[in-house]
Amino acid sequence: MPEISLRITIAAPAEKVWEMVAHHFDRVDEWATVVHASYALPGPPVVAEAPVAGRVCRTGLPVLRQVSEHIVAYDEIARTLTYQAELLPGLLPQARNQWEVIPVGPARSQVTTHASVQTHGILGALLYVLVRPYLRHAGRRFLRDLRRHLEHAQASAG
Repeated sequence: MPEISLRITIAAPAEKVWEMVAHHFDRVDEWATVVHASYALPGPPVVAEAPVAGRVCRTGLPVLRQVSEHIVAYDEIARTLTYQAELLPGLLPQARNQWEVIPVGPARSQVTTHASVQTHGILGALLYVLVRPYLRHAGRRFLRDLRRHLEHAQASAG
């Protein structure tokens, strides 16, 4: 599976970052500019300790106006969560993203995302080559939005 890994440092304690990433998983629209609306998937979490089963995101992107993301792994102690989405079933049947929040001091955190996309056939592989730069850009934007939201909230509270 083709993969994309990204990392950012945020001037906020790991507990606050984890709360936003994991405990408010279904409310990603509060800070991610690419997500116009989000809400929890109905039903109880399938993964132990996960706050919700997953989320539905409305993006406004022409190809992926709505995406359902299911939490498939969750570790409160290690501060990691993995979610999976079906993108374009015939060509890009599945995307998976793992988030990890690591403290790098009392008021700083490192957030790492590791995304993988499953492709189907030659057309799927070609499509991935075309959309990979966009996916990297969107991932960086997502992390910058998270940093901006948390650091602005920290500055406002202090």
